[in-house]
Amino acid sequence: MTKTINFRYGELVPVANFMAGLDLVNKASRARTKLIKLIAEKNEEYNEDENDAVKDFYEDGTLIKGKENEVLAIKNEMRVEVCVLDLTEYIPKMVDLRNALDNYSETFADSDAILYDLVMDQLETISEDKMEETK
Repeated sequence: MTKTINFRYGELVPVANFMAGLDLVNKASRARTKLIKLIAEKNEEYNEDENDAVKDFYEDGTLIKGKENEVLAIKNEMRVEVCVLDLTEYIPKMVDLRNALDNYSETFADSDAILYDLVMDQLETISEDKMEETK
């Protein structure tokens, strides 16, 4: 069974930075590392796609005057597109990560609270599927 989670492309870097800043150990730390690696790969693809999408608006590396709004519109449109991360081979590790985050003792505020909620929403889908498989 394939298991995926989804983020918007514009969320990838904030999610990776948030995850990197968490104090995790053992299995949860390994799972976080796997997740960050997958995010980095998707973000690299996204950056290449973004560069391809706007390259015609640049001349000799400089943005053509009057094309700023078009480039901004393209970039904004791409940031809200959903990207899919395939976690199939990491499901048990992601369940460990989800459990560690569920029991994380630090307090989250502001953007960290939003990112925590975003990550947990995705990881909870994996945990629920894993629980169904074991029944």
